[in-house]
Amino acid sequence: MEVGIGKQKLASRNLRVALAGICEFVDVYLKGGGGRGGTGDSDTTSAGKQILVACETGKDLSIGVVLALVCRFFDDEGRYKPWTPDSSGVNKSIIKTKLGRIMLAFPQANPSRTTLQSVNSYLMG
Repeated sequence: MEVGIGKQKLASRNLRVALAGICEFVDVYLKGGGGRGGTGDSDTTSAGKQILVACETGKDLSIGVVLALVCRFFDDEGRYKPWTPDSSGVNKSIIKTKLGRIMLAFPQANPSRTTLQSVNSYLMG
């Protein structure tokens, strides 16, 4: 999926709107649908699947997208959990904790304030 949200600060703002489509695309993929639907059985459908998220620098927008995906679709042990409207429950503390884990694994990550605001807005909006 190529999103095409622009560059730098404009892209960080556009990310807020783009995250809905990105998350929907990833959810279908992880459920095993690939556009064909799926049962959502996380033990069999998401196992072994990989997602590559890239941006111009690999340090800003891609980190924001990964943060949104991790907060929305994965539990604290890294297991896929299908999202439902009842399962939102994401708050700033959860976002901060998961961002901290990303930063530990990838110290070069440097998401801008605008990118993080877009992620917060999407997840808690």
